[in-house]
Amino acid sequence: MLLFTYNVAVLLIFAMAVVLPSRLLGIVDNEFRVFDPRSKGAPVCGIPGVDWDLTINPKKIDEIKNLMAQKNVLQFIWVDCLCLNQADGDEKSAEIAKMYEYYRSASTCHILIDMKEVWNPQEVVDNLKFIDHIRTNIHSTSLASEANLTANIKNRLSMWENKADWVFPLDEATVRSAAIEMGVLNCYSTCIGYVKSLFTNFYFTRVWTFEEMLLGKNITLWGIQDMRMSCIGQLGTWMDLAIDSVDKAAKLSDWIEEGRVLNTSSIDAILGKIDEDVQYLATLRRQRREGEVGLDTGGSKS
Repeated sequence: MLLFTYNVAVLLIFAMAVVLPSRLLGIVDNEFRVFDPRSKGAPVCGIPGVDWDLTINPKKIDEIKNLMAQKNVLQFIWVDCLCLNQADGDEKSAEIAKMYEYYRSASTCHILIDMKEVWNPQEVVDNLKFIDHIRTNIHSTSLASEANLTANIKNRLSMWENKADWVFPLDEATVRSAAIEMGVLNCYSTCIGYVKSLFTNFYFTRVWTFEEMLLGKNITLWGIQDMRMSCIGQLGTWMDLAIDSVDKAAKLSDWIEEGRVLNTSSIDAILGKIDEDVQYLATLRRQRREGEVGLDTGGSKS
């Protein structure tokens, strides 16, 4: 089971840990080096200079160095793709057997993820709340322009309808014929799209991901886009967002249907797309629960 992937790096920070890995990446004499933290001698190898072939993209090494330069990231960390000789089967087997203790002992876990677009999770939270506000203040068949909404809310709806990129998975003409506020659907679909794109990232297909999610402490996600690094929040925040997204999708479906006796084909098409989101996000919750059960019972993680 390989812990290294081409677009994901996992970094653990150890502070007064009981169990230390055989190697750590650190800054020693202003140079990045991989060394044995349990040895009193000098670091055994450097970067470059590791005495085994690395399969990691050199760009990823630069990203890791960039992370270590960020505020509140400690001087010494364990990195899956640098501190483990992936080509040495004996070493890999021995280290994998200790991974449970490593994750339990680490004080912090940082995860670097390549992304096509990096966003702020708080904006997603705010936009989901905006959708809830609209849903609870006007009827789905009401005219928002004539409803008792503040100018700020009306402007925000207009922005989502007329200025933001259209991302709802039906063409605008079909949605417009359904007489549903297009700004609401576009805002909703943008938020759901962000959450779905994160959880379809290659990181969440790795066999070790559930171990990191459930055993790691203070898991922070970092989005990488064209060498630009941005903190995209705690993993727990995104797991909560996935649950909140299911809630908003289900409520949005009810809101659309509440004022109708019969549904047009365009209404059914819209509801079908929202239901696809509900099913996908519900699968995320189910997979996480299955992962928790597997870890609690000592089940296989591969």
